[in-house]
Amino acid sequence: MAFDPPRRPQESKQRLLLLLIFEKLGRMSDMQLLQFLFDNDLMNYFEMMFTLNDLCDQGLLVSAQRFDQTFYQLTDAGRETLSMFENRLPVSQRELIDSLLPLWQERIQREQVFMSDYHQTKRGEYELHLRVMEQDMEMMHVTLSLPSEEIAKTMKENWPEKAQQLYAGLFESLGEKKQ
Repeated sequence: MAFDPPRRPQESKQRLLLLLIFEKLGRMSDMQLLQFLFDNDLMNYFEMMFTLNDLCDQGLLVSAQRFDQTFYQLTDAGRETLSMFENRLPVSQRELIDSLLPLWQERIQREQVFMSDYHQTKRGEYELHLRVMEQDMEMMHVTLSLPSEEIAKTMKENWPEKAQQLYAGLFESLGEKKQ
């Protein structure tokens, strides 16, 4: 699809900025993108959602649901559009994105391999789902029933950092032969 002209010049920069971020960081969830934009004071939530929907409508990004999250990815048309107009983004923004890549690539990768979500059950408890993923294939899925949202939230937040150690320990422990 064609790159529809934006209604305001700022919209054009926002579109290009998101295309650049997806080009550099790859597939990510709307929440990962929001955290990246918010932490670096690049765009607010409403601008992000408007721009994401616009880019999807134009075929420059595609979205897909995975568990409780929506993930977005750059299309070939999005790459082509970015290559034609990337120089319209301020050099300072392009340099900022490049400087943030190492930290954010690792973080996004870890969050996509070690996924978690929780919800309240009809009984009032909280069900926490902890997953280990490998290329969209679920390698492990553990469900915990917890008494409070605070505990579920803490465990959800700790999962990406602790998952590899726990997964390796589980594998080692279960893989031992009885003597």
